[in-house]
Amino acid sequence: MKTLYLNLHKKWFDMIESGEKPEEYREVTNYWAVRLIENWNDLSVNAKKIMLETMNSTSFDEYELESCLEFKVKKFDKIHFKNGMARNGIQAPSFNIENKSINIGNGRPSWGAKPGKYYFVLKLGKIINNQKGKK
Repeated sequence: MKTLYLNLHKKWFDMIESGEKPEEYREVTNYWAVRLIENWNDLSVNAKKIMLETMNSTSFDEYELESCLEFKVKKFDKIHFKNGMARNGIQAPSFNIENKSINIGNGRPSWGAKPGKYYFVLKLGKIINNQKGKK
C-alpha cells in the first residue's frame, strides 16, 4: 500500500478523526506539486508556471483550467495523519485513513480553506487504524 504522510494541527486532526471533516487541503505550490503530481518533473516550465500562478489566483476561466490540467495525480492507498511530535518516549497521536482521491478545487472555509482559493483536495474515506500516543 502506498502511503502519504502528513502532519496536522490538532483542530483538523480531531475533525478528520471524528469524521466531521472528510477532506484535507494542501496549497497549490511547487512543494506540494512535487509530492502529489506524478509527472510534475516532465511538465514544461511554462505549464508549471501557468498552473502555479493560475491556481493561486482567485479565479480563472475554463481555457486556463484546461491548460493547467496536463498532469497525473499520484495514487496513494492511504494517508497517515500525525498530530505533533514524539515527546518523552511517547508517540504522537496518529491514524491511517483511506485516500479516495486527490484533485484540485475549492475548499470549505469551515474546514480551513480560504474562500475562492484553489487547493489540492484530498478526499478521505474510512479510518484504517489509529494510535493514541503510545510508548
